[in-house]
Amino acid sequence: MRRNPDNSKVGDAKSPASRKSAADLRDAVDVSAKAPATMPQVAHQASPISNAVAAISDEIERNAQPSKCRQRIWFSFFFDGTGNNLEADMKLQKHSNVARLYRAHLATNAANGIHSIYIPGIGTYFREIGDPGGTITGAAFGAMGGARLDFALKEFDRYLKRPMARAVAPANAIEEISVAVFGFSRGAALARAFVNALMDTRCKLIDQRWVLRQGGWPVRFSFMGLFDTVASVGKPMSQNNTDYYNPMLSDVRGMLDERAEDYSDTRPVRLAFSDSGVPGADPAPGKNAGHNSWADKLEIHESVEEVRHFVAAHEIRNSFPLDSISVMREGRIVKPAHFFEVIYPGAHSDVGGGYAAGEGAKSLLEDESLSLIPLRHMYDFAVSKGVPMLPESRLIRGDFRTSSDLREAFNTYLQAVGNAPTLGEGFNRHMKFYLAWRFECMKRSAKEKNDFSESLRKEGGRFRSEKAAYESKIKALEQQLGVAENALIAARGASDAMAPSSHMIEKAKAEVAAREHEYLTMKAERDAIPDMSRVYSLAPLYDRQLLDDAQSIRSLLQSKNVKYAKSNLRPHYRGLIDSYESEIFRVEKNPNEAVARIFEHYVHDSLAGFGRDATYPSDPRVIYIGGDEKLRFAVHANGTEDVMMG
Repeated sequence: MRRNPDNSKVGDAKSPASRKSAADLRDAVDVSAKAPATMPQVAHQASPISNAVAAISDEIERNAQPSKCRQRIWFSFFFDGTGNNLEADMKLQKHSNVARLYRAHLATNAANGIHSIYIPGIGTYFREIGDPGGTITGAAFGAMGGARLDFALKEFDRYLKRPMARAVAPANAIEEISVAVFGFSRGAALARAFVNALMDTRCKLIDQRWVLRQGGWPVRFSFMGLFDTVASVGKPMSQNNTDYYNPMLSDVRGMLDERAEDYSDTRPVRLAFSDSGVPGADPAPGKNAGHNSWADKLEIHESVEEVRHFVAAHEIRNSFPLDSISVMREGRIVKPAHFFEVIYPGAHSDVGGGYAAGEGAKSLLEDESLSLIPLRHMYDFAVSKGVPMLPESRLIRGDFRTSSDLREAFNTYLQAVGNAPTLGEGFNRHMKFYLAWRFECMKRSAKEKNDFSESLRKEGGRFRSEKAAYESKIKALEQQLGVAENALIAARGASDAMAPSSHMIEKAKAEVAAREHEYLTMKAERDAIPDMSRVYSLAPLYDRQLLDDAQSIRSLLQSKNVKYAKSNLRPHYRGLIDSYESEIFRVEKNPNEAVARIFEHYVHDSLAGFGRDATYPSDPRVIYIGGDEKLRFAVHANGTEDVMMG
């Protein structure tokens, strides 16, 4: 392992993601006019099915399989997101929804046939596969994702050895093997790739039913719970509209200026218009793709009994394109009726989890994290499909507890956004509310003191102090590791000079491994502490850019050129202009003040916290459905818009 990986540049708030080729691109949010989705539930204090969960869990634990009986086996795999690591994140209670669901699952118990496997996020320390965490290749390109897939497959094989051996006796036959998977971001892509790998290499389909290749025992893929899938394996999308130099320097102004000059067709004023306002804005077209290597097969087989995909309404970074669970087939969008795609308010990690309390000066208390609401909903759906979770009474309270203010803000916002029949319209509705709030904030900050800036300073200072406290500990552990490595070198030298001493060498190796583990674990904890310096410096820059984008587009609308008629304005940008005009020129009190609470207190500015690509703050989000055709030319397979969203 490398001794000095830099985890500070790792994570879904820090590392760039990648994208598919232009032919596979769902061009942008406003292109997804025909993709179906589902409206979120309202936020409850407790699970409405908690009593049922308790009964199911108690029954599972009471009925441990006797030594001679037919076997029912359950596997649940939890793939965490890039930069998310349960062990490292626990100190700040910033562990993701995948990690919380893992902690809410019944523990592995061979007697009960239950197996729960957690896989740390790409770019983080994972001792079992030799990933030190903090590598550029992991953060930027999804490296060692394949090793994580191999680990999960080997765990499946390992836990099946004993049941397979017992199943030789007819009385101990395997009745059923059930599989559930959960994932966030790149972990969601891993979850999808894992199920496909399991189907391809361990199973075969006979008469529309999966069975193990070895033994022919029946296999069910019972549930897939995904949070905001981002693939990002290979060169990042950001390389399509910027060079290597400015991203390495994290020079945001330089990247935006370079995009405007060298990739002028992607300027907001160019993207905003098309003939008759036909959707299709692509903020970063080009050859670079993000579905290489292990991520080249993410389509979910329709035999998975239920898929729940929760996606982020307010994530716009070019580096975080969404992989929808819908696919393009023969010019039509196909999504089985038992696959559900749900838009939730917030940025990427507001849906999948991973923000610390106070990070970005939002959600100042642990029970105020916006991601707790999709967490609760995913827990309920998993239980309803028989995933063996702990009952309500035994959940780790801090992992699921939500404040009443958060629930009220969420439900008020959901009611205001209302139902939309398609994915594209739903995204546009969410963004219109958000953009209106952004413009209202700019207008307000010009007249009064900005409390948000003061909160950023305060919270940022707290995190800096926490990070600094780790430095002396890490330095001491690094020195201890160096001593152990020197001792190993000496042991090998002594063996060469005298009689071989394998015992001495093995003892020295074990000491090196132990000291390395301590060092990398401590370093991972330090690097999990947020760095808010970029939010403070970049938020004003992006505000000015957003204002400039809106004003530039509006100036064209006011010209006499018919090319720039409002009828030619694409839906996403129409929402941008409507939001600008409604807020900048409004003189009365904001009628949406109650709705805006969700943005004021809970939704993070992921763009300002990132600043590693050429995303304009007015860009729509890029969305994929796979295949070679762009979504704007597609019609939903059943000819109807059969979904709602919030």
